[in-house]
Amino acid sequence: MKYPNPTFLKVASKVKHTRRNRTIVIIVCLCLVTAIILFVMKMASMQEKYRKDFPQLVGAATSTTEETTKIVHTHATTTTTTTTPPTETTEETTVLAPSFVTTTTTETTESTVTTEQVNSPDLFQELDENVYFYNTHPLQTVSHDLRDQYLDDLKQYLEEYIDNDCTSKERVCIYYINLSSNETMGVNELSPIVPAGAFNLPIEIAYYDLCYSNIVYPYDVVTYQDDAAGNSSYISDTYTYGKQFYLRTLANYAIARNDNVALNLLVNRIGGMDFLLERINKMSCYVNYGENVIYTNNVGTTYKGPSRSSCYDMATYAKTLYLNYKNNPSAYQQLINDLAYSALPTGYAVGFGEDALILHVSGRSKEFGAYTDVAIIDDKEPIAICIYCECASEERAQVITADLSSLVAQYINSLH
Repeated sequence: MKYPNPTFLKVASKVKHTRRNRTIVIIVCLCLVTAIILFVMKMASMQEKYRKDFPQLVGAATSTTEETTKIVHTHATTTTTTTTPPTETTEETTVLAPSFVTTTTTETTESTVTTEQVNSPDLFQELDENVYFYNTHPLQTVSHDLRDQYLDDLKQYLEEYIDNDCTSKERVCIYYINLSSNETMGVNELSPIVPAGAFNLPIEIAYYDLCYSNIVYPYDVVTYQDDAAGNSSYISDTYTYGKQFYLRTLANYAIARNDNVALNLLVNRIGGMDFLLERINKMSCYVNYGENVIYTNNVGTTYKGPSRSSCYDMATYAKTLYLNYKNNPSAYQQLINDLAYSALPTGYAVGFGEDALILHVSGRSKEFGAYTDVAIIDDKEPIAICIYCECASEERAQVITADLSSLVAQYINSLH
């Protein structure tokens, strides 16, 4: 029997394996190509879907700087509230309101929220630096006898001004106290006056006494309600009923803004006027504020009623504050600050000039034509002074106050 050639068999077997491997490689390659084609087709399909659903995202990674700017601009226009500050949104509301009903509705609501009153009390912001009296004063250069003569001359000048420069229908009173020498001088200083808001000074001295004694807490909260009467008021001009205030804020408004509503809220919260007058009358009470007083006004009309004082009393209240502060600065520092930054004008600034420290509170009653200005003035010498005018207008009262205080300032300057 003849057997096949073994060499031939080996060659045939090798050819067979080679053909099989080639076939497998071809099949695998075809499968990979098919898979790649299917993947690409799938991605193309998904890209089309993304393009339809999210046109602003497609191509964002490869877009140019100019295209990006354009996209952001479009986005800011359609969502103005998100990309602009509240103030700018309000301005765009005014422009867009006539054209876009939906924009008008949305941004009108935002405007209402912005202007809605927040009833919770606002924290009062104290001054960064306190106001202090001068530590030193210049020495007197005239003798005491000559000073007495100058003081008599001052009284005469004041009387002549009131008699000659004021009309018969103007009633003027003045009282001066030197806070270093206790020298005093006045014209009509004991006559009843209508102090109006100037009487806030002794009320606030009593208030700060109560705070220092821990009887009253300055951050107690009071609500502004319709029973808080007052003619001249920053609160009533600015807020509606329901607004809450700390007592510290009310004390500032009453003394620095002459706010009658703030004063009434403060007085009612800390015990009422009768309770406070018991303390005030211990300071000075020549004309009792709580009793009926009979007097004749500038045009000859006789009045009888309470809520009257005198220049003597008002200047004495200022002196009391000065001495109390010297003995206990921390108890009255806030009141000193509020007086120094009064929002009301004063004729004392004309008389004493810019270098003088003027702490003042004014009272204005247009019903009675009555204007009071009481002050602590620290210049070459510290003084307390009260000037009262019954006249035709507040402007006229300012002129009289400036003229009278100029005479007092000239007297003090002549001593140094």
